[in-house]
Amino acid sequence: MPKILFILLILFLLSCNSEPDINNLKHWTYEIDSDYEPEITPLNDTIKPIGLIKFERTKSIKDKQREEVYLENWFPSMDFEIYDKTELDHSRSTLSNLASKFIKGSRSIHSNL
Repeated sequence: MPKILFILLILFLLSCNSEPDINNLKHWTYEIDSDYEPEITPLNDTIKPIGLIKFERTKSIKDKQREEVYLENWFPSMDFEIYDKTELDHSRSTLSNLASKFIKGSRSIHSNL
């Protein structure tokens, strides 16, 4: 699991277009919350996250507009919900079944035109 997190963080950092020192891993930290409960969940959603990973920057990034509007420095962060792989596989198969039904249904509509 840490390897995947490291890859995600590297991809994010490489996608930034800014000062050279800003894209440095030493300015980032992460936290995994295994007791995470989402604040809002759809009523008929049976698949729940098993945790949350949060990446946070420990050193602020200079942003004039943010400083003028909010009178504070910017500490970017990213949150990702973590799901059980078995539930993900179930979701994929359900989505595939729905997609195939939709495609079959759209073909029959076009053949009637």
